[in-house]
Amino acid sequence: MRAVSALSKRGLSVFAVKHSPRMVRWSENTRPGDAERLLDAGAERVVLAGSGFTVRFEPSKEPVVGGPSGLSEILESLKGDSEKYVLIEGYKSSREPIQRIVFGKNEREIRDLADGRTVGFSGMGSEGLEITGIPHLPLTVGENELADFIAGLFT
Repeated sequence: MRAVSALSKRGLSVFAVKHSPRMVRWSENTRPGDAERLLDAGAERVVLAGSGFTVRFEPSKEPVVGGPSGLSEILESLKGDSEKYVLIEGYKSSREPIQRIVFGKNEREIRDLADGRTVGFSGMGSEGLEITGIPHLPLTVGENELADFIAGLFT
């Protein structure tokens, strides 16, 4: 959420794609918690997807059910929009050839997730961790430093 907020406060377009292991439920007046938090943080679009389902949320619009549910197809569907940052949560086993910042719960998870696509890392247990050639972002940085770190990796 902090990354979405930090980038959107700079006027940058931020979309979020989140993998959900089960079907998403919502009503006319409420959105699922993750979608609501991401939209409140400044995301222009949130896509929740799982096995065989996709729901797209945008501020002040009705949810759109359907569309591609695989990560590569979702990313392809977002290409027509203007320049943006797409934050992806979940999809840990995805082999998509995309640059990524790894956020892990502990050192082991960070090391397991870090690979040739990783351009930065952070997370619990990452203080003092060194991975050759990959910059580290401490969890304690403020929003401006977080936005600088992310923008600097992808410019």
